[in-house]
Amino acid sequence: MLNKLVDVLHTNTDSARWPYLDRLIDLNEMGLIPPEIWRLVCSLCHEYELELLALRERPAS
Repeated sequence: MLNKLVDVLHTNTDSARWPYLDRLIDLNEMGLIPPEIWRLVCSLCHEYELELLALRERPAS
């Protein structure tokens, strides 16, 4: 596997590449994750998305 960032929110869940995130989503849908924890997870994922976007927009050197 190449050493590169992966877009967590748009990764094919069938590939089982992100089993922890998939499991967190399942637990949240079952109501087993407190709302403040889920907001933290969403916030961290959003920050990661912004970093990915910044890396994509950076000119290749």
